[in-house]
Amino acid sequence: GVFWQKSQKKWMVEVHVQVHLRKRTRIRGCFNEKAAAEAKALELREKHGLQLQVKPVPTLANRHAGLPVFHPKVSYPGVTWDLQNQKWCARCCVGGARRHFGVRPKDHSEAELERSFKEAVAWKKKQEKEKKRKAVKPKAKPRKK
Repeated sequence: GVFWQKSQKKWMVEVHVQVHLRKRTRIRGCFNEKAAAEAKALELREKHGLQLQVKPVPTLANRHAGLPVFHPKVSYPGVTWDLQNQKWCARCCVGGARRHFGVRPKDHSEAELERSFKEAVAWKKKQEKEKKRKAVKPKAKPRKK
């Protein structure tokens, strides 16, 4: 492959070649230009009959492919499914402080998902009650002069 060697400030080419059954050798080279390094890497691959190995780059579309996504039967504002961490997340702001709560279901059965969703909703409702209680302040007594 071709990579930037920071210490030498040059483009490096490194190709691993199977010499015989138990031995591999490494062919390396340094280049000032990336294009020259890529050309040499291609030449070495063709000379030794190697195929270009390309690793798939994760994108936003396929990063969480295969992970289950859940949608509640009845949605509740502030409670969402966190796809990456596979849990229900509830968020709220009380008294100027942001609060977060997460509930991970034990398994992905419908009953367990519903139970964990209800737990997140219950936490969110409790925080909303506390928010209302903090918002309502008793009137201050008038000062004596």
